[in-house]
Amino acid sequence: MCDLEACARPLAVDVCTAPECPAFGDLTLLERPLRAHGPWPTGEEAWNRLMDELHRVPVLASLFPGGKAPRFPRPRLPPRPPLGWIARPFVKLTLDVSVAAEEGRFVRDGAPLGGAALRVGGRWAPYPSNDTTWEGLIRQTVVGDAWGLDLRLRALEELHAIGVPRTWVCAGVSIAADNALGDSNATSL
Repeated sequence: MCDLEACARPLAVDVCTAPECPAFGDLTLLERPLRAHGPWPTGEEAWNRLMDELHRVPVLASLFPGGKAPRFPRPRLPPRPPLGWIARPFVKLTLDVSVAAEEGRFVRDGAPLGGAALRVGGRWAPYPSNDTTWEGLIRQTVVGDAWGLDLRLRALEELHAIGVPRTWVCAGVSIAADNALGDSNATSL
């Protein structure tokens, strides 16, 4: 390979495409630079300016597809896959709320009871952990992937009571440690 001043021996030839090269073609690596002008530009304005400069050289202009200087490439990102019902993007802080209806019987006298329970939980996860795999360590199961607090409220009342029904109201706060469930795809927590 030669320029106006000297020649250099090729060391390797590889396929090259934009934006590293002006267009699809072969990239030839030489044993020494031929009139090197610094690193190849990767910014849009500098890249377009270089393509225009190369296009002004008649020998090089004939190498460009369609005889036109290419513009800075704008690759299209692939569409994001749809999320399933259990998958969601990772967030560090989450809020969980659940409501439940409860029905049962007292152990001592067999009287029926019914009520409702509310659970509000906040979770913090420092990093996305999105699968059920583990390395066999007990602490991974016990400590969990996300931590937080749960506030639980419960109200129960005796059903079909004779006289005034018995009523119970309970409240509690608990520390929570959750383990991740889901596929290893960085979208489930």
